[in-house]
Amino acid sequence: RFHDPEEGDCLHVVHVSGQDGIREFMMPQRMVTKKDTCLDLLSRHGFYAHDRIHLIQKYLNAWVKYYQNQSRALQARPQFGFYNNDTCFVVGDREYRADGTVNYSPPSNATFRLTPHYTPKGSLDEWKKVIQVLEAPGNEARAFVFFAGLGTIFYHWSDVGSPLINLTNTASGVGKTTIQRVVASIWGSPKGTMLNTEDTKNALFQRFGVLQHLPLILDEMTNMDGEDLSKFSFQLS
Repeated sequence: RFHDPEEGDCLHVVHVSGQDGIREFMMPQRMVTKKDTCLDLLSRHGFYAHDRIHLIQKYLNAWVKYYQNQSRALQARPQFGFYNNDTCFVVGDREYRADGTVNYSPPSNATFRLTPHYTPKGSLDEWKKVIQVLEAPGNEARAFVFFAGLGTIFYHWSDVGSPLINLTNTASGVGKTTIQRVVASIWGSPKGTMLNTEDTKNALFQRFGVLQHLPLILDEMTNMDGEDLSKFSFQLS
């Protein structure tokens, strides 16, 4: 049970299906009491409940009352990055606090689809081995991009605003996309967190707003019209 800035009080529902595995989704609490909206949302997530919807509503309401008596609703954050006067930092479904503790941060309506791409995976030691390749002579520009991606969380303490870094080369296959994926891997999935010019403008700005203090990585900018690119760059910065 958590409070979403857009949807109000919500439930985090986990549906375990025999063939489709585990599906997780958020359900606004107001939908629990309305038969049609409750049934529609459950059906969209593979839950067949037409002949027993009243029992499921009763079950969900019981859990709502239980959690209301147990503790306060968790607060879902609409963006990643710093909160509470920079005393905590949210990325994915984790809240890192200044005292060293890590708490669960429920995804909000704005971050729910993006959160799985910002979940820790793999081996830190193996990741470090890949990063050490940047120490080799000739990788200075790539190393600069990597450290810029590492330092994005500190920009809001400066007067820099939103700096833009453009990777360009007259030749292809020189590692522009690769270093972007390396930067993406600092915070999440090397591929799942990247965007390209095929994404709509609204999607780009929505992602920019959600990431807040994390880097927005956009590949294949050469396909964007010059005038549109100019306006887009100005709006971001």
